[in-house]
Parts: sequence; structure tokens; C-alpha cells
Amino acid sequence: MKIDIIYQDEQVLVVNKPPGIVVNRAESVKESTIQDWVDENFDYELAHNQDRRNGIVHRLGKDTSGVLVLAKTDKAMTELQRQFHDRETKKTYMALVHGKFSAKKGMISVPMERSKQDRQKYTVGVGGKMTETHYVVKEEFEKLEDKKLMVKGY
Repeated sequence: MKIDIIYQDEQVLVVNKPPGIVVNRAESVKESTIQDWVDENFDYELAHNQDRRNGIVHRLGKDTSGVLVLAKTDKAMTELQRQFHDRETKKTYMALVHGKFSAKKGMISVPMERSKQDRQKYTVGVGGKMTETHYVVKEEFEKLEDKKLMVKGY
């Protein structure tokens, strides 16, 4: 498993998670996970602590690439989890979406919950946790076939 380390010090490890890799172990996951990678390659305070998910502070979906923050110490884990819980951490995502938005920027607020059909996915549901997503349309394409999409540094 090739994982690029973006930053690390005595308290945190920040990595660039590629798409196609699951973050947390689960009975339903047969392939190697980020938790396995940490367990095999590191020896910091939380590296082998299963109860603290090897220091993994948050998750990214299997098909999502991006920055993943891991805590090396219990103190860092507690503080980073608090920051994520209190929404002090700003998360920015880029997505390729089919269709057209009527507004070039806006906000979507819906309750999200686990899908009853597929427990590995989330869906809009009345019993879910309210989410808020602010979006900006960066670029639109007429046709995607025969085009090579290049991610630009938005």
C-alpha cells in the first residue's frame, strides 16, 4: 500500500489517502485498510491501539481521496476529535457531478443517515443528522466522452 505522508511531528501524522482504500477495519472489509498500514509501519503511542482506531481521527469513504489526520498520542486524539466534533475543522471536497446546477454557488442542507438497503452508504433520511454543504461550481462540461479531465488546483 503506497500512502504519501504529507506532514508528521510528535503529535500527528497527516497522509494523502488515495481512492480505493478503506480507512477502518470492519468484518465486511477483506482488503488492507489504513489501520493495517499504520499497524505495520509505525510504532507511536496509538499505532497499535485498536480501541482508538490506531489514532485515526476521522474517516474518508473508500472511493474518496484526500487528507486524513491521525493522532499519535491520546492527548492529540482527544483534542482533534473535539475539533472535528465542534466543527472547528474546515473540510473542502472537489467532486465531478452529472447534470447542471441552476445556481453557480449555494448551500445544501439535508439530514443524512445510513442507507437501509446498503449499510456502507449514506442517504437523505428524516431520522438522519443534519448536514450542511456549501458548494461552488468551478467548471461545466458539455460532453465528457473523449475528454480527459484534469484536476486543477481549485
